[in-house]
Amino acid sequence: MDRYNGDQARDRSRGSREREAGGDMSYGRLNTERDGFGRGRGRSPVPRRIRRSRSPPAGNIDRYVPGSPRRRSWSPPRRFDPHPYPQNRNILGGPGSIDRYVPQGGLTGPPPASLPDPHKLDYSVTYTYFSEWYYQENTKNREKESITKDEVQSAYDRYKDDLNARLAKLFVMAHKGDEWFKERYLPGAREKAKAKIFEYRRGLWHKWKAQLDAGAFDDVDRETPGVKVEGGDDVVEEVNRGVDDGGLKPVLLIKTISPTVSRIQLEELAANNLPDFHFVSLSDPNPLKKFHRIGFILLKPVDPEDPASESVPVDENTVGLLNGKSIHDDQHGDFVCHVGIHNGPTNPKAKKLLNEYMSMPQNLKREAELVEKCIKKLENELMDDENLIYEYDGWELIKDKVEAWGSVEREKRETSEEEGEEGADSEVDLKILKKKIDLGVEYLRRAFNFCMYCVSSSDSIHELTRKCPGGHIRRPTPFPDFTADQRTINWTKNWQDKLELFVNLPNPNDEDYAERIKKIGGRVVKEAVEEETLKFVKQEDEGKFRCKVSNCTKLFKAEEFWRKHLDKKHTEWLQQLELEASLVNSYVSDPTRVHPPKVEQNAQGNFQAAGMGGNRNPPMLPMGFPGGIPGLQPPPGFAFNAAFMQAAAASGVHHTNGNGMLTGVGPIRRGRGQSGGQGRDARYGQPYARPDRAQREREREKRDREMREAQSKKGGSGGGGNGGGSGGASAGGGPEAELAVMGRAVKSYKDLDATATVKKEVDELDY
Repeated sequence: MDRYNGDQARDRSRGSREREAGGDMSYGRLNTERDGFGRGRGRSPVPRRIRRSRSPPAGNIDRYVPGSPRRRSWSPPRRFDPHPYPQNRNILGGPGSIDRYVPQGGLTGPPPASLPDPHKLDYSVTYTYFSEWYYQENTKNREKESITKDEVQSAYDRYKDDLNARLAKLFVMAHKGDEWFKERYLPGAREKAKAKIFEYRRGLWHKWKAQLDAGAFDDVDRETPGVKVEGGDDVVEEVNRGVDDGGLKPVLLIKTISPTVSRIQLEELAANNLPDFHFVSLSDPNPLKKFHRIGFILLKPVDPEDPASESVPVDENTVGLLNGKSIHDDQHGDFVCHVGIHNGPTNPKAKKLLNEYMSMPQNLKREAELVEKCIKKLENELMDDENLIYEYDGWELIKDKVEAWGSVEREKRETSEEEGEEGADSEVDLKILKKKIDLGVEYLRRAFNFCMYCVSSSDSIHELTRKCPGGHIRRPTPFPDFTADQRTINWTKNWQDKLELFVNLPNPNDEDYAERIKKIGGRVVKEAVEEETLKFVKQEDEGKFRCKVSNCTKLFKAEEFWRKHLDKKHTEWLQQLELEASLVNSYVSDPTRVHPPKVEQNAQGNFQAAGMGGNRNPPMLPMGFPGGIPGLQPPPGFAFNAAFMQAAAASGVHHTNGNGMLTGVGPIRRGRGQSGGQGRDARYGQPYARPDRAQREREREKRDREMREAQSKKGGSGGGGNGGGSGGASAGGGPEAELAVMGRAVKSYKDLDATATVKKEVDELDY
């Protein structure tokens, strides 16, 4: 009994001490009869239970936190606990609780990173990203509610204009040395290239006139009677485009042309090897193929005196005359021409349907005006020669033709018109307007190789057919109550503006030249040169201006003396700046220009380039990729959030582990029990990208087969196997040299574009 009383006193003294210290005791002997839990208390002392931790108060963290002043036990309260179950206690935690271990002191780490300035990035960001950055920068001294959507949209439009100007300048600086760029925009080379194209178009014009006089275009009608939907695709009836334009006939094709090869070099090569050579038609450079071009070699007509005469046919012998010939270049190396026969697309029927909004009467009138402007502009280029005595007036011939056709239609309408019928005259006028448009569009395609709906100019009908086979089809005129969506209206307006730029280029003599050139991404040459020259002067002190052009370090008392120094000593440098500024203006003023691969940030913050096809899951870069390094931009096509990585690097989150991952962002999967995170196969850059077992077996068998074939070829050519040891290896590189490049066959230009055919001598391309 004394022992029992001693234990009770001891327990009471211990609890009194902890209550005095401010602790919340929840340990001791359990399961008393009074508490109603289990058996009664015996006289023998019960082993002390291990104390259990209690969670922090509600609304914080519902997990173990070291050093917490409050602890919780899931055991029932002791009988001497004055507050056994607090009313404000929440065992499961409240809102905002974090279900993971957090060290004492709460969440630690760098503050949320600020978004980088979009104006300093060399790629386009989304409107969402820009708006978040705009609110971030402008809410420091303003209330967020005071920033309106119109204000953000206006700032985003200015950002896009500034970005287009910067990207255009970067593009010009990167390609101003390419031959295709010189032929389009460099003064001197541009005029020579255009003169040859104009001369070829004059022959096309005479051929078109002969066909027009013969009545080949009397029944031209590019409006489809109706559109049916079958299997989710629009099916249209065949339209009448007149006689064949020749875009599907076989022609010699140079499969790829390097940017370092000029038109003059190709013409000299073709003229020296082909007796019937007539013209070289070059395509636009392909940004997705390192700005390489393809070329069509056109031969002379069979009867040069007959405008309607066809060209000399091509065959295998013609291909052999030019295939494999090279163009010598000391700087870039010899260029070898790989020539084949191009037969055009297999399905040339027109499938491009214009929207219904363009078939409304007010838009048809606007379209007819644009057709007339485009024709007159291109006809004036043909007559831009003092030695010409012939007048190219195709538009006047078209109007006479349409007027004669319209008079017949009016007579038919008058004879069949019922008494009291309304709208007869307007219907006939609409038909005449459509006829004029159809003849004008065909005239632009056949005589000038120009598609006004694509706003695309080509050197020949073969190149135009490759880009736009069959042209475009107009839908029937909708009912008067038709309402177009905003997207269609915007597209139509942008198309009209693009054609207006084509027919009316910014002229330095116009009053609105500065406004127009700035709107499309250019600058007045004087202003651009002034801005660039100020980067090459440094004011070290009052009355001390140091020249920084090239290696010049001269010091001047005033800025005016430095400017005189530029005019006298750095004349060539100033001329180069003026030339670059004019090249940028010429490039942005061309509505048919070649655009660089477009890299934009999508809604997920990733970047994707045009031309990826159906690859909706481009390869991902590891999180440790150095996105925060200034000047390092994501490669085209990579789903890589460079803006986020730059922000992470700016906030100090740049340490990576052995896997190249940022520390603290998730679990580290080692894989196959190997340490150091090297369990992943090095041949596959992505986690979980390792192929299945069957595919690995096929790859292994393929490698073994290639190795056996290489060894057998080496043994057969050596005449005595591999005898000779190192001497045999040094003679031809040895089998090790061949096996080292096994599976890395270098593709030639022919292998790059050609497809297998029955006749190996002449390869057909599949574009």
